[in-house]
Amino acid sequence: MPMLPRWALRLFPALLTVATSANADLTGHWHVEIPGADPFTEIVQTGTSVTFTLTFSGSSLVFDGTVSGDALSATSNDGPCPVGVNLRILPGETVMDGIDGVYGGPCTYPTKSRAFMSRCECHDGNQTNGDGCDAECRIEPCFVCSGEPSICTPAGDGAACDDRRDCTTGETCSAGVCGGGSAVVPCVDLTGRWFWTDDSTFGVFQSTSDIVQRNGILVFRQAGGSTLRYVGTIDASTGAMDLEIPSNALFCTDPVKLTASAPPDGRTYSGTGSATVESPHFICLDDSFTETGSRCGGGTID
Repeated sequence: MPMLPRWALRLFPALLTVATSANADLTGHWHVEIPGADPFTEIVQTGTSVTFTLTFSGSSLVFDGTVSGDALSATSNDGPCPVGVNLRILPGETVMDGIDGVYGGPCTYPTKSRAFMSRCECHDGNQTNGDGCDAECRIEPCFVCSGEPSICTPAGDGAACDDRRDCTTGETCSAGVCGGGSAVVPCVDLTGRWFWTDDSTFGVFQSTSDIVQRNGILVFRQAGGSTLRYVGTIDASTGAMDLEIPSNALFCTDPVKLTASAPPDGRTYSGTGSATVESPHFICLDDSFTETGSRCGGGTID
């Protein structure tokens, strides 16, 4: 790997880290959300070394890197400009969130964009919903998938199934529908649409987000779209949340962090956060904020 310029090291500080704790095992197929990239990749891991290929507009870039604790860092020199990916591995090793960036060569001004990967439960090579392996390579409720590529068949009545909700257990299939089961108590499930307000150093901001909660992982997106906001964890038994938005700024690389909690009814949440805002002159300005959220229902706020 060529020596990176100092400013590139600021973009990808995890490239300098040395493993100090148990490392994740990322081997397998992953669904990819990176602007311009094809939707799937396969990670091959040997020890702490990883390799995977991302394809952009028909051009394949091979990435080589390392896993260190809860971080994956990899670079590719197969394109006209070096490209780096720096991802945070969330608990459970099913979701990774971070930044990819172009940082040199003929591309004199670095660019950074959000990078998000989720582990595949199946892999049939397409993005078709309804065939048992959905567009994000997850096994659909009341299907059984096996093989490589995956072949999926409907599960019979009475078969155990997963309705993809954290607060139910013991669901079974009936006429192809996953249901029944019993409630997990105590349990907070924030899946749904939310109206949120940020009261920050730089003003008050309001918008709506769609939240998906799965296996203790929260993913916030702009309502009705795919744009990512927070990604993090929730303790479903208490409603305690730790959330981050990775920075796509050039020099001010600290993530936005929000520590929040939701009550047992799962209808609101509130918390405090911190961020670093990069000025046009590359000055890093500290910001602190409070965020409150209210669950939407039927097009109105509950």
